[in-house]
Amino acid sequence: MNQQQFEENKEQIKRCKNWLDIAKSDFEAAKNLYEHKNYPQAVFSLQQSVEKTIKSYGIFIGIKESDLKNKFKHDTLKIYEQHLNEFLEKSKGFSETLKAHPELKNIPMLNKLDYDNLVVELNDTKEEFKEIKYNAEDITKTTRKIESCINKVIKLFENEQDSIKKLSEIKLSERQFNKLKKFILNNLNEISKLKKQELPELKEIDKLTPDYFEKLIQETFSYLVKVFSVYIALFYLNLVVYNKISSTRYPENKTPQQIYTINSPIIKKFIDIQKIHKYCFIKIESILNEQEKLTKKYQNEQTTYNT
Repeated sequence: MNQQQFEENKEQIKRCKNWLDIAKSDFEAAKNLYEHKNYPQAVFSLQQSVEKTIKSYGIFIGIKESDLKNKFKHDTLKIYEQHLNEFLEKSKGFSETLKAHPELKNIPMLNKLDYDNLVVELNDTKEEFKEIKYNAEDITKTTRKIESCINKVIKLFENEQDSIKKLSEIKLSERQFNKLKKFILNNLNEISKLKKQELPELKEIDKLTPDYFEKLIQETFSYLVKVFSVYIALFYLNLVVYNKISSTRYPENKTPQQIYTINSPIIKKFIDIQKIHKYCFIKIESILNEQEKLTKKYQNEQTTYNT
């Protein structure tokens, strides 16, 4: 990571936080409107808050801010759709690259990956997603379906804590350490051959210790678990408030006041939805702060290494 990448990373985190601040403002508006029984506007503000939270996270996972404003607009499910499509295309491309360059399979890490099978699974997921998106508006028609989304998020975060706890208990035996070290060394050697130059990392491999690997595994995978959990939690939160802009603001067959009453499923579960949303705020802020610390740490290590 060079200086320009460091600066781009800092700016990305700043933009994420800016979007998150606006989302929090909408969140507070939704809370106040709900307390004053202005239910249509409460749902509208809640939808706006969830939308901006997802856009904040969208920037974090690499989606262009201009696309969020101009391409996706209010349809935040498209963010997930595009992300899935991009991952699918990258997997297809990687699968074709492996077929065209069999020598890449000498790299142990790549030899163990079945990209053809991954492409099949991603195509299946893509079809499932289309069905979910098509039926998204039905979710808020019953309290049971909203509760199902909320419970999935609760379960998701419970599993996250279990996974992180298990990661914190990882201890490498000497045999495991040597096997992992050899695995990394083999990968670096094969990459060096392909690049036809020695990688600087090869000189540092003997300095690595079991404690270093344990910490690296714990920190890296714990971080990835947190990022993935929030990504999926926001997906379910999005389903609960999906496509609520028109019905909360404009009269159609019914006025917004007739649609959103104290007996409406989304109003009955409003407080529970906000609790989940508030927890997502906390998790995202934690991830962004962690990313900032990792960037600074890596920048300092890079400066030390270069000197």
